[in-house]
Amino acid sequence: MATAACRCAAIGKGGRKRAADLPAHSERMKPPALSEKDKARYLAATQQKGSVWGQQTLQWVRSAYLHALEVATKGQEASAAVTGMFWIRVCGVFTDIRPAIAKHVESLSTMGAGPEQPESITSQLRGLAQLCLERIDAVKAALTEDELVYLEYRRHVEAHPWQNSYELRLGKNGIIDTKEVFGERKSVDELNVLIRRLLLKYGVNEDAIAVELARRVVPLLSATHEAFQRYCAPVI
Repeated sequence: MATAACRCAAIGKGGRKRAADLPAHSERMKPPALSEKDKARYLAATQQKGSVWGQQTLQWVRSAYLHALEVATKGQEASAAVTGMFWIRVCGVFTDIRPAIAKHVESLSTMGAGPEQPESITSQLRGLAQLCLERIDAVKAALTEDELVYLEYRRHVEAHPWQNSYELRLGKNGIIDTKEVFGERKSVDELNVLIRRLLLKYGVNEDAIAVELARRVVPLLSATHEAFQRYCAPVI
């Protein structure tokens, strides 16, 4: 029986990285060509740890959906803790989960089937992983540029005591005046303009922003969660 190990075989430690830490797709190293012996060893090893990664992945996506649902349902009465987790979880779907699943698709396409994973299962897993990517992209497409910048900013607010990356800072070669947001580098001045513009649109009511975004993405996150349930479920 193929487990979630099959689906999350290529997530590994690389799945912990944010998009900002990952090089552009064209710059990433292609998976190395492996001998049949090493290929079998790799598949066996990933099957041992993959079920854990699969469940962690599904739990994160489920948490993103449930926190969005609670914010959307309770509105501005939702607790600060729930709203904070909404920002963190949804942003993580974009910055952590998506690159990991994309890497799995690439790995499945490159390595193909193994002795315990026939081509029919490999093809099914690849299709389910691709569906997950499409569902995540649909969630992201529902948000404007200002909202995506604000989403990433709010994740920093909830997860870090300071947001220094949104300010001019000193680096080894002088002043750093840019920051990468969802794979695109922008000037900190532009980022602050976008954030301020969204805040002013909602009368500087951050809870109202959370409710609006949550209500918009809830049905899309529900569909995403459904796709991940299939992706991470055992297949006979």
